[in-house]
Amino acid sequence: MKQGQTWATHAFEIFPAMHVTVLAVNVDWQIKSPVSFGKNAYLTCNISDQNFNCTRHLRQWLGGENYGSLCYNNKCKASLEKYDVLQVETRCEYILEIERFSEHDVNCDYTCSYGIWRKRKKLTLDEMEFIYTPDQDDVIQEFKVTKNNTIQQKIKISKVYPMPTCFAALNSKNITDVMHISLHKVGIFFAVDLEINHHVLSCSGNLTVTCYIGNVEINITKLAFNNCKGRNRQSRFSVVILVGIMSPLIILLLVAVSLHRELPSCLGKNWNKASSGINDKGTAPTAIFVVFFY
Repeated sequence: MKQGQTWATHAFEIFPAMHVTVLAVNVDWQIKSPVSFGKNAYLTCNISDQNFNCTRHLRQWLGGENYGSLCYNNKCKASLEKYDVLQVETRCEYILEIERFSEHDVNCDYTCSYGIWRKRKKLTLDEMEFIYTPDQDDVIQEFKVTKNNTIQQKIKISKVYPMPTCFAALNSKNITDVMHISLHKVGIFFAVDLEINHHVLSCSGNLTVTCYIGNVEINITKLAFNNCKGRNRQSRFSVVILVGIMSPLIILLLVAVSLHRELPSCLGKNWNKASSGINDKGTAPTAIFVVFFY
């Protein structure tokens, strides 16, 4: 080797036909959808190095709200308890598990790397891939039936995603057109207010409110109401009052009818005596008394 010549140049002179071929490896990841907030989510990275079973280089996951290293090969940082790597048959499928997926895990970048090859992209909130179904603590309901037979139902859903589509039915009849719906954003989620004011002919029935959140059907309200008991007590009280008022009138009517039936015979006798001009006492009858009595 000549003075000043590098080993690489010397080697090239010895083996002029040798060259190094680097095989390109494709790396890409996708999220398994749909993703339910509050449950576990999975990012699957596919590495196209099957000829070597993806064993030649280090595999790694980076990302999260504060972008940084999460896992390498099959180990994750102990300080990051919400991340884990699923063990699968092939190393070419590298799956990151995110436990208790929350709003802090979305709209941020994630990177899957294999040696010098990597794929970095943002996990963007999409109503086709993400869903939050409200639990019991997210729903507040108030229901009553007024004296004039109007059902009043108020429902407050504090957290839901994506925007729900809701329907109401009374005794299986659609009454969605009388349901008022309002919503507003709370962070990345929606808050929804539902209100029903509907006059009913019957004092009992069944009310249901159903919402579709994405492709998931949720029964928000399913109740049977019966307001007839109070009405029956009121009806019985009214009957008692009515009977109390009508009873004396009925008695007076019966007495009047009875007297009316006996009156013609009495008048006949008195009239015969009056026609002779003498009553039982030998005096003329008193016409005023007869008219009054009649």
